Amino acid sequence: MYVHSAGHTEGVGGMKDVLQRLLFVCLLAGFLVSVASAAPLPRVKSVRYDEGSLRIELSGKATFKTVHWKTANRFCVDIDAEGIGMAADELDVNIGPLTRVRWAQWKPENVRIVLDLTESIRPVLLTAPPADTIVLRVVKTAARPPQTPPKVAKPVPVVPEQKPVDKPATTVTDPIAPVVESAQSALIRDLRVERDDEGRPVRVVVVTDIPTPLIPSWTMNTLSLELPNTEDGGRERILVVGDETLIRARTSRYQGETRVSLDFTRRVAYTVAPLEESNGYAIEWSMEIPPETSIVPEPAPIRPNKPLRELTIVIDPGHGAHEIGAKGRYGFEKEANLDIARRLRSALENKGVRVIMTRETDVYVPLQRRPQIAMEARADAFISIHCNATKSPQSQGVEVFHRRDNPASYWLAWFLYQAHRETTGLPGRGVKADSRAPQGGLAVLKRNTVPCALLEVGFLSHPDESRLIADPRWRQKVAEGLVSGLEKWAGGSE
Repeated sequence: MYVHSAGHTEGVGGMKDVLQRLLFVCLLAGFLVSVASAAPLPRVKSVRYDEGSLRIELSGKATFKTVHWKTANRFCVDIDAEGIGMAADELDVNIGPLTRVRWAQWKPENVRIVLDLTESIRPVLLTAPPADTIVLRVVKTAARPPQTPPKVAKPVPVVPEQKPVDKPATTVTDPIAPVVESAQSALIRDLRVERDDEGRPVRVVVVTDIPTPLIPSWTMNTLSLELPNTEDGGRERILVVGDETLIRARTSRYQGETRVSLDFTRRVAYTVAPLEESNGYAIEWSMEIPPETSIVPEPAPIRPNKPLRELTIVIDPGHGAHEIGAKGRYGFEKEANLDIARRLRSALENKGVRVIMTRETDVYVPLQRRPQIAMEARADAFISIHCNATKSPQSQGVEVFHRRDNPASYWLAWFLYQAHRETTGLPGRGVKADSRAPQGGLAVLKRNTVPCALLEVGFLSHPDESRLIADPRWRQKVAEGLVSGLEKWAGGSE
């Protein structure tokens, strides 16, 4: 009896120990789970495209999933992340089947990255979740072999030069129109080096048969000028100069595009300007500026120096349709951009200005098409209207971006910035070169050759500025202030 009783007592005590231990383990597990769930999610640090692969860098490991929208030619990567460590919201690629990559904080704890494709293909995922680097291989699907012998294409006739004619105000309302996705490539008709009276090279001229964008960049001492959707007649050109400044000028094919390369003895300051009598560009450089300095704004403002009424101005209301832009307390950015742009158009037309809108309704015009509209019209200025937003409700003020290598763009942005601040009284965040995106800047500026600026009128994420932006009277004030700034920029009146 004693032994049984003792054994029973000992067994009960053992069960209590087991239950206490189990309870402790459960509490510890619950604590660890709560700590893990409270840990901050990683952020998206960068999005880069290189040699057929898209790399998404994260600040830590994250889970993700992919969605393939076949009918829309889109591929999405949804990442469990809580922030984006980049100011830009898209990357233009235009190589192979990938046209661009866009990203946004789709949900509070999810970042969506969208790949816009030219056809319904599924990129190859090279990493599995969780991962701190997501790599996608974007390759074109293999074409089926033809069942019949291919036909030999007929030569495409060279399009004759056409002098610009005065046209009424134009609006692009259909982003699917043939002019937007034209299959016709530009053709380089001439590449030449022009010299001064003493025989020194001072200018390189590139002539094309139709308007085409030009994207400059430096590599060592070589100035590369990329001309998207441009052919060189099946031959590469090399002009040996041998000057103490310019060694040679040459053309080559690079990733399906034509590239004009100017090999200098050292880095120089340069300007790129469209030709007046034909399609193409003139590239000039200056040796008076120190070698480490790229293009800088000149001391005196660069402007048309003619009355405002004689100018052609392209207004670009940012975003549109499915691209809503930032979301404010009182509406979407795309709506505010369009309303301000319409008011600016009316105010300018009252001054006799020829105005071209990239869109007049809630449609989306591809980014590569917007600057093309300005170049085809030989416009005097291109102004893109936007509203700003950040995760911080304290961020406020106005800022204007300009194309980094174009002094004329700097001065256009400067006059718009000063006028907007004077009119609205908003704090200033500065006139900034288009260098906030590591991939090369804002698409509507980097692909533009006319004087161009992107205006952020205020912050939709700031309580007070969001209320102002929603006020039609404030929007009208913004439009009238911009007209005043354009008058000072155009005619030279301080």
